[in-house]
Amino acid sequence: KLTEQKDEQLSQAVINEAEQAHIRFVPTVILGKEIFDESISIKELKELIQTK
Repeated sequence: KLTEQKDEQLSQAVINEAEQAHIRFVPTVILGKEIFDESISIKELKELIQTK
């Protein structure tokens, strides 16, 4: 069971880092320099994997 951790400074640091990396949704996957979430198409995902 997860419990809330009340560390506002750490929470804000995580939020800031996600915003700087343009991460909007969870789960988010980072493959090399590419960042994507569940909205990526199967075709796009296959192309990214094949080029890595």
